[in-house]
This record gives sequence, structure tokens and C-alpha cells, in this order.
Amino acid sequence: MKQKIEYTLASGDAYKGIEHLWRNHKELFVNPELAVKILQETLGNKNCRVVVSLKRASETPRGNKEPICLKRIVLHNPSTQSYCVMVWDGKELKLVSWHNASDDYGKNEWTLE
Repeated sequence: MKQKIEYTLASGDAYKGIEHLWRNHKELFVNPELAVKILQETLGNKNCRVVVSLKRASETPRGNKEPICLKRIVLHNPSTQSYCVMVWDGKELKLVSWHNASDDYGKNEWTLE
């Protein structure tokens, strides 16, 4: 029995969401089949590598920078080189980016030093 996974596509900014995808991965808009293929290769794929990370970040509501803890989940499928990044905001899981990348994608961000 397949379990339904619910998520929201974030509108985002230069670093995440639709705006990030438009700036950095325009081919996903030109070829929607590619976008769907990448998501199918990652979301719900039980063979994906899963990385959960916490990252110090900041938000600027009303012009004031406020520190936050960015809670990310990255799914990476080594066999297809596809990945997707999701962020948990405490209320919902937001899909913020997806594309193709090699096995060393995010290595500096996802490892403890």
C-alpha cells in the first residue's frame, strides 16, 4: 500500500522555491516532463539516500534579520543522479528545489566536521 506524501511547492526566493528554479534550472520549465521525471525518481523512492540537516539561517520579516534554524530533508537518487530538497517550517513540508547532481552534491553542507 502506497502512502500519500503531501508537500507544498514553495514560492521562495533566490535560494529556494519557484524563484530559485526559474533563475537556476530554467530547463525544468521548458521541459515539464523532465521536472516530473526527476520528482518521480526521488519523492517516495525507497532507495534514495536521505539526508536530514539543520542549518543556521536568517529571515528578514519587516526588514529585521531574525536567526532561524532551517530544517532540510534532501532526497538523492545515486542511480539517476536526481535530487530534491524540502524544508520543514514547523507546519508543512515545502519542496524548494530539485534537479540532477552527482554523488558529491551538497557534500560540504551535509557532513559534520
